[in-house]
Amino acid sequence: MRQLSQAEVLEPYRTRRLTQAGAALEVSMTATALLDEAGQVYAIATTERPVGAAP
Repeated sequence: MRQLSQAEVLEPYRTRRLTQAGAALEVSMTATALLDEAGQVYAIATTERPVGAAP
């Protein structure tokens, strides 16, 4: 959170998520800080992709 709040670039990292059915799924997660016109962080967007998924 500290790195994102300072708008630093974070490398994607792998983690596990649970599906609605309860199965564990390995995903690659990327977080991006969204900046307003003044350069202040106003939100953090995340993207998760299953590991091994086609681009």
